[in-house]
Amino acid sequence: GCETDPPPGEVKVPECNGRVYGIKPSSLLTTYTIVIGLSCACFMPLLGAIVDYTPHRRLLGRISVVIFCIGLFLSIFLSENTWFMVAIVQFFLGVLGWGMLLLSYAYLPELTDDEQRLNKYTANFTVLQFATMVVFLILIVAITTVAGIDDDIATARIGAGICFLSCTLLWIAPWGWLYKRRDAAHELPEGSSIWTQGFKQVARTATMIYSKLPALKWFYLAVSFGDGTIVSLGTIILTFLTDTLQFSAMENGITFLILLVASVPGGVLASFFVAHIGTPIFSSIVATLLLTTTTILGAVLLSRPGQQLLVYGLSVGWGLATGWKFSSDKVMASLFIPKGQATELMGLYLFAAQSLSWLPPLVFSVLNEVGVSQRFSMGCLGIYFLLAIACYLMIGDYRQGVEAAQSSPGETSSTIREEEDKDRRYPTEGPSSSDSNEIELPVL
Repeated sequence: GCETDPPPGEVKVPECNGRVYGIKPSSLLTTYTIVIGLSCACFMPLLGAIVDYTPHRRLLGRISVVIFCIGLFLSIFLSENTWFMVAIVQFFLGVLGWGMLLLSYAYLPELTDDEQRLNKYTANFTVLQFATMVVFLILIVAITTVAGIDDDIATARIGAGICFLSCTLLWIAPWGWLYKRRDAAHELPEGSSIWTQGFKQVARTATMIYSKLPALKWFYLAVSFGDGTIVSLGTIILTFLTDTLQFSAMENGITFLILLVASVPGGVLASFFVAHIGTPIFSSIVATLLLTTTTILGAVLLSRPGQQLLVYGLSVGWGLATGWKFSSDKVMASLFIPKGQATELMGLYLFAAQSLSWLPPLVFSVLNEVGVSQRFSMGCLGIYFLLAIACYLMIGDYRQGVEAAQSSPGETSSTIREEEDKDRRYPTEGPSSSDSNEIELPVL
């Protein structure tokens, strides 16, 4: 029952005070993000345990691909009558997507034993990831422009169709025959359950980091606040642009296209900054300050429809800062982790980035429900970025953090393994982990 067009002589659609399933329509997307964030935080440790303690990694990946592609196909049938069904499908796709990312990360350390080559592979994969996002958005904009489509639902259906075709074709080769079957990396302790072992592993690893690696502890906290906000930033920006600035699907697409394109030079800028100006800690702090400034400027300056150029300019700042921060963080993630523990603790790094992604949209939704301006709610995102900066500052001396990691190789894993051995009734047969050349897989 809400108005979808502005009254005669005005440019802004009246505020909708109606309710859909008990909440405002403008809170649907952020509420949706909250549920996905909480579900991922609970689901990822379980999936990590399945990867680490069972030989079903490839099988689980194949099943996930089939379910994901079916969900994308169902999304093509989006309409005013099917939107709720498609929203439920998209929820499962969101959680499943993070799970598939974890399954793919489990194969990454097995590509090579050379650390420099592995870092190059990782960098290339990251560039390719952003590049495919840019190509996808350009393709959507081009098709809708050439076809003269100005309908949001039609645009979304075209996007879902392209996703279905591209994912189906591109996932056949890796999950069909390129990824190989892997045996369990570790034996599940007798008396333990696969449903709880992943959470126990997270607790053991977090305890060891807290007591032995303070630099890594504060770094992961910074990632939780910073990356968790970045993960939800896109949803909040999309809600703000659509509801407050009345952006069309085309204008939203251009905004995120600019953001993704700007993230590429942001990564280059991070490399230059670390090489010639300051430490990775200082680099991440500057990038997070840019995120804070851009977000607060957006909340202050953006207030009405017709501000497309200003939004596009702010998108450059968001993109530069995002690419800059991610690149700087990866340097620290590599150097603050003890030798021999990169695989396990990179899994925890991924978990940290997702662990608080539900908090910013929760606060945004609550404020939106009680009638607080979305401009104020978006400006509150700066608080989480400032908390991330505070955690970066608590890391202390960068060189000391690197030296602490280098002086304690394998300490975390061996201690955790000792804790697991206490739970066993009989000793494990076969060669010990110290005699094996096999690379350990991510343990969440």
